[in-house]
Amino acid sequence: MADEKPPQNIENAFFFNIDNDLTYMPFNKDFGPLNLSCVHRYCRELAKLLNGNQFKGPTRIYHYTSNVSPAKMTNACFLMCAFMIVILKLDAEHCFSLFRAYKHKFLHYRDASKGECYYECTILHCL
Repeated sequence: MADEKPPQNIENAFFFNIDNDLTYMPFNKDFGPLNLSCVHRYCRELAKLLNGNQFKGPTRIYHYTSNVSPAKMTNACFLMCAFMIVILKLDAEHCFSLFRAYKHKFLHYRDASKGECYYECTILHCL
């Protein structure tokens, strides 16, 4: 779900956002997938939410992200796909296919070189 704020009219729902908690720290003009520490933290916290007693029953858990920042949308997609691969044991192709409709909004990864970037690396290449 991509928006600045979570919806207010959905019953039995818990919304969370990691946009300002798990961020990429660039060296230069680079942008890449979040580090393993971020992936581990996200997977641990989301698994804790899913397995906790607080949200048993009809409650749905939603991860929402900014719809104005391609970097934040890209990181959110990467983390959700990583969670589905690591914790739910799903195939990477299947996981990314759930987000394919938003592919045009994602930021391409690039290395820290100062010059022009001569390649395109997308989320799917990192999963």
